[in-house]
Amino acid sequence: MTTLGWKIIYTDGTVITSRDSDWRRIRGDGVLIVSIYYRETYRRYTHELVWVTENYKNEFLGEDYYWMNADGSLDAGSAADVPFTDLSDASVKTGTLVRDDVWLERYNSFHEDRIW
Repeated sequence: MTTLGWKIIYTDGTVITSRDSDWRRIRGDGVLIVSIYYRETYRRYTHELVWVTENYKNEFLGEDYYWMNADGSLDAGSAADVPFTDLSDASVKTGTLVRDDVWLERYNSFHEDRIW
């Protein structure tokens, strides 16, 4: 699949996309969810009984670390998963925990925009 870009949400509700900034320039702490959007699309039938077209995506959530690899791809996992030898310091972002009600609010607001 061909990557179009990424979207990230922080604990305070701030949402930043690759359209807004470079991964290495964005804040490095308080990450909740990272989505990677792809050029390829699919159609689905909604609860409102209409067809919509959406981009395929890969989503990382609830991870300790999120990082951009040397080739520009994004990944996530625990400290043991981070390939620190191949990354600049600004490539690694840290995840965090929040209360369940905050998590649900951020998750829902993050997913309101499904189309890249």
